[in-house]
Amino acid sequence: INPWKNWQQSTSYVRDVDHEVSSAFISDAFNSNKSNNITTNLNYKHSFDSTGWEISTDLDYGYYKSSGKNFLSTEIFNADNSKRGNTILLDGLFPSITKIYTGKVDYVHPFSKDLKLETGLKTSFVDIDNDVVYKRDTSTGWFFDEGRSNHFIYKENVNAAYAILSVTIKKWELTGGLRMENTNARGTQVKGDSAFTRNYTSLFPNAAMEYTVNDKNQLGLSYSRRIRRPDYNDLNPFVFFLDSLTYGQGNPYLQPQFSNNIELSYTYNRFLTTTVNYTQTDDVITEILKQNTDKKTIFQTKENFSKMRQWGLTVTANKQILKWWNMNIYGNIFS
Repeated sequence: INPWKNWQQSTSYVRDVDHEVSSAFISDAFNSNKSNNITTNLNYKHSFDSTGWEISTDLDYGYYKSSGKNFLSTEIFNADNSKRGNTILLDGLFPSITKIYTGKVDYVHPFSKDLKLETGLKTSFVDIDNDVVYKRDTSTGWFFDEGRSNHFIYKENVNAAYAILSVTIKKWELTGGLRMENTNARGTQVKGDSAFTRNYTSLFPNAAMEYTVNDKNQLGLSYSRRIRRPDYNDLNPFVFFLDSLTYGQGNPYLQPQFSNNIELSYTYNRFLTTTVNYTQTDDVITEILKQNTDKKTIFQTKENFSKMRQWGLTVTANKQILKWWNMNIYGNIFS
């Protein structure tokens, strides 16, 4: 159980064409959330012999329930500090239930001390039910605010299979692998009866080689393709108000981002490691602010941008000074 509460006050100014303040919005936001989480795991591992030949299985279940609240009070003042109209009151409830089911099987088969195969299967099911209910205070009492309320249901199934082959040839250690993922997702916005589906299959190769020059010098080179999926809340189109003019909103059309990463490393005396890396990311998930000129509001959301290229240099040093004192120094530069 993880309860939390916070309060924040904000002031937003509206300016006319001459950039003079025409009005001010003073908002008090009270936010709270109470969550109950349950996670369970069952695992089994069997070793066939002493050579490392083994099989293992895992079954996981997660249940996450939260009850969020958002109370917003806004007063509007004219340029002469006179109050305009009545205080705007919004009361929001955000009940949410997330269920995650995961199962996987891993298999390790060493053919010899220098050759090993690792392979496995994994499947996961995610079921999310988010409800957003806003009420607004009017001169005649509290009423259901249909324009701000929403009910969003998201279901996702990811199936994956992988294989990794490792081999040692004299001073060389070589590793190559491939993971395949199949994703099937559906999001339903109950209000308005709209939905979206996503079905795609992706391949994620990886390869690495390490060459031991001598006892004090090692070189390494690796490549991998990775995926970063949007957070589940980032896909939820519900509105969360920060003040009367600013709110956050998910984007159901947000796509996963994919990155290709190459690393070159040099290790001296198992003490000093220098790594140069290059990463290219496609469909970068980025948080942005947008303006709704009709409603004169600003909202925060996430969208995909085309590409991002990044270079980096990392230096790490590890030294045991005393038996009880191990020193680590880390520094990096990236662009």
